Amino acid sequence: MNYSTIQSIREKLKQYGKEYSTLKGQVNLYAFSLSKTTLSCHKKEIVWEQLLSLIKKNNEELNQELNKLNVVHFSENESVLNKEKESLISEYNELIEKFREEKEFVSRQKKKNDITSVVSWQEKISKAGYCYFCDAGTKNGYKLEETQQQILEIEVDDEAEFCSQECLLDYCKEYKKWEESKAEEKKKNEEEIENSRRIVTKIQEMITKLVTKLNKVREKQRELELVPGNNVKHHEENQGFFYRIGLKIGLVKNTEPLSLEKLSSIRNKISLSLENYKKELKKYLTILLVSEQKEERRQKEERRTFKKRNKISNTDQDM
Repeated sequence: MNYSTIQSIREKLKQYGKEYSTLKGQVNLYAFSLSKTTLSCHKKEIVWEQLLSLIKKNNEELNQELNKLNVVHFSENESVLNKEKESLISEYNELIEKFREEKEFVSRQKKKNDITSVVSWQEKISKAGYCYFCDAGTKNGYKLEETQQQILEIEVDDEAEFCSQECLLDYCKEYKKWEESKAEEKKKNEEEIENSRRIVTKIQEMITKLVTKLNKVREKQRELELVPGNNVKHHEENQGFFYRIGLKIGLVKNTEPLSLEKLSSIRNKISLSLENYKKELKKYLTILLVSEQKEERRQKEERRTFKKRNKISNTDQDM
């Protein structure tokens, strides 16, 4: 009997190990994804509460198994079984510690709650005696003074010269096109970010619902596992003829209690659906991350341009 208990506890340890791996993956994913959603603080808190509840249940069950293990005794001659028992106790304690660490991390997260390149303007280095736009040789070329740059909202190297009015005008046109492309890029980035956040939020909400369902099914499974004879199948033959007919056409609700087999099937379907949503979540998080990086680079370029224009403006005021 003691040997079978050891075997059972060993099998459950494997199950809890898988539970921990799944939990850790969820925690890491949510720690990143929730910050990218538009979910309210309350809804984010629900997600963390679900994880804390799951951790609590696993910890309680782990401690129950550990208590069972502690009351198992073997004779001195059964050294192999004694070593197995000691090994299991150590492994259970390690797993309990891992769950504790995840609990602390999730609790901290809950408290916190109360790549396409950007179009860049390629600035040239002005060379004395050469046109800034076409690189042709020039003497006493056309220039844009700082005040003119400010009025036209065009930037160019202070020493830049243009061989002709056409080159100067062409440069101004190119610069304006670049600024227009920046405005379009800003709009596109903002739309991509908003759209991705909306999708990420919806997926996260769906994941939250599925996790809630999955936890309920797990709880029901564990309740049934404690009931003797829970694997007895109920067949339609045990019901009356008219009951079976009513059941098929939907006039009668199926009041037959769920079996472990049925619950396992439901759990597998929910788990599969959950994994698919997680894949989608990772996909759109990647898209969102790239869009945010693009916008961050664009803003950095914009700040650099703004500083340069301010510098020109301040120089003019000093003069």
